Amino acid sequence: MPKRLLLVGAGHAHLTMIRDWSDADKKDTEWILLSPGPYHYYSGMFSGLMEGLYEKEDVRVELGPFCRRHGGSFLEGAAVKIDYRKKQVQTDRGDILYFDAASINIGAKTAGASAGPGAHVLKPALEVPDTVERMRFAERPAVIGSGYGGVEMALSLQA
Repeated sequence: MPKRLLLVGAGHAHLTMIRDWSDADKKDTEWILLSPGPYHYYSGMFSGLMEGLYEKEDVRVELGPFCRRHGGSFLEGAAVKIDYRKKQVQTDRGDILYFDAASINIGAKTAGASAGPGAHVLKPALEVPDTVERMRFAERPAVIGSGYGGVEMALSLQA
């Protein structure tokens, strides 16, 4: 009986592992990727999306076909409860997923998400296409954050 690996979140680490994992090593393992949306957006291309160099289809991976192509399954949903003793995850849609091993790679969420009306955030990444559109047409857009991402986004908005 194959072991079940549950991958919670479609971050860079999980997608790279899935892509690079050899078919020979997968033969005794059934795996499922759980993610809250049908796409993974590549954060390294967000500024190009903001600047209009890319369309949203250029900066995302469609998770269902990606998983099937690499020998696994995709389930859309978010983990809301993890019970390691019972080796199960409950999703926001009521699914109970059992596993032999699990890996969590859910990414970051911006703490400033409650900054008030008119504030738009880049994390979680599922919201990036909508955030980019709102920022492009904002009367007076402002970027809060002086890390690489904030500087790139500010310069892309200016361009």
